[in-house]
Amino acid sequence: MLFRSSSPPLLPHSHPLLGFQYLNPRRRLEPIDLPPTLLDAHFLHFVCSPSRALIIHSQLAPLAFSPALVYEPIPDSCVPASLDALREVLPHIAVFSPNHEEAAAFFGLDVDEVEQRGKAGIESVARRFVEEGAGGAVVIRSGRLGAFGIGKGVSEGGVWVPAYWENGDKVADVTGAGNSFLVSCFSGWWRGRS
Repeated sequence: MLFRSSSPPLLPHSHPLLGFQYLNPRRRLEPIDLPPTLLDAHFLHFVCSPSRALIIHSQLAPLAFSPALVYEPIPDSCVPASLDALREVLPHIAVFSPNHEEAAAFFGLDVDEVEQRGKAGIESVARRFVEEGAGGAVVIRSGRLGAFGIGKGVSEGGVWVPAYWENGDKVADVTGAGNSFLVSCFSGWWRGRS
């Protein structure tokens, strides 16, 4: 079964940024690995490098499978050297959603500087992805500040969604929070909720 053969992680520290390793060798899943029951899904959410995202996109056409693509970059690929591949894949992505640290890193920006600018700094970085060719929405998950979303053709504005917990004292572990956020958003979107 597909889901039993994925690679579980080990978080050896109490803070997820201090250490992350897989317990088993990572297994790369390909679109061809999707069971037939998932080939009518409305969304496909994947986490990988921009170059891998291009490969995934190219592998979908032969399957006659065209879901809306929801893409999260893996943290170690969020570097200026990956920006060309990101520019190439962005027009094909319905929702691009890095966290604020990953978003800043693509442009070689200092995360502290972006955080010091608060919401305005995050909004500025989001607009840069739109300028780089984002074909759909850019949603930057920003911890205690919430999440900021902006879409193609929107030069001003955008929308902020508040964080569930603004007080970090109540947050024990953020592992999987971004994935849960995106799944919740798109489940609601598909069901017609705003």
